[in-house]
Amino acid sequence: MNKTEAQSVIKFLHLKSNNTHQIHNEMKAVYGDESPSYDMVVRWKRNFQSGHISLTDEPRAGRPSIKDDLAV
Repeated sequence: MNKTEAQSVIKFLHLKSNNTHQIHNEMKAVYGDESPSYDMVVRWKRNFQSGHISLTDEPRAGRPSIKDDLAV
């Protein structure tokens, strides 16, 4: 299960008014060992509760993590 898929499921279950334990238990029942940890469910649910509903990462300040091969 990739990050975006897990976030989508958590967002859907959050919008259905499921609490954190319900979300985690349902994901464990469906995805088994591939489901995110309880702590990760808590973090993403808090983000959705605070209004951050986007599933994409927000841009960050600073240098990119990949070095430009042309700048030698």
